Amino acid sequence: MVEGLNKRTLHKLYIKEKKSLREIGKIFGFSRTTIQNKCKLYGIKRRSRRRKYVNLEKSVLLKLYVREGESMNEIASRYSCSLSTVLKRCKEYGIKIRDAEMVKGSNKALRSIYMDIEQVERIKELSA
Repeated sequence: MVEGLNKRTLHKLYIKEKKSLREIGKIFGFSRTTIQNKCKLYGIKRRSRRRKYVNLEKSVLLKLYVREGESMNEIASRYSCSLSTVLKRCKEYGIKIRDAEMVKGSNKALRSIYMDIEQVERIKELSA
């Protein structure tokens, strides 16, 4: 065991100074996993990982998603939240989810299809 990496030091850095396991690992030259194992060994409980609640109001989603046609990814990025958060809020508010192929109200497809020459020729034969 490295000098200084004892229960008291680990408790001070992790609990009191709120350093991450990775930061503590860098200080002592260990991986995050090793520091996590030391915490378990010393009975130091992990801090809870509270997720920040993002209050996406119905009016905001209606404006951005429905009227302005922004994608859920764009909204999630704008509000620093996950795509699933935006999706959940839309479902909670009864906002209809657009087809994945539709972009900003147009019929433009998001996905491209890549084919080799043989596949293109086969499609031409089938469509003739």
